[in-house]
Amino acid sequence: MYGHHTNPSAGYLDAVRAVEAVAIPIVTPKDTVGSLGKVIPAMRDAPAKWATVFSPPAGVDAIQTAIAMMELLWRSQADRHGVADPAPPIVTTPEEAEAALHLAATLVHWFNTGTISRAT
Repeated sequence: MYGHHTNPSAGYLDAVRAVEAVAIPIVTPKDTVGSLGKVIPAMRDAPAKWATVFSPPAGVDAIQTAIAMMELLWRSQADRHGVADPAPPIVTTPEEAEAALHLAATLVHWFNTGTISRAT
């Protein structure tokens, strides 16, 4: 991402994989082939199952914000699937990849430290 020979597409993919690596064991632990595409609806469909250390004011939902962040990361990865019409080519820009990296770093931190966890 920041080296001499950058590969924005690979960097973006690694950012998604990093979030999957920490979120899947918490959100969908029995799913051996999990993905953000499964984590997002699992959290969205049962928001009461999730807790956060944030105490936002009324009208602000920290879990829904985290879900939206994961969805932004996942859905913005334009080159993760092929398309029927290969022209023009799908390109991940360095700016997109850098933004994805930092968004993913926040999500990884939140899942890794218990900022987002299963409700008890």
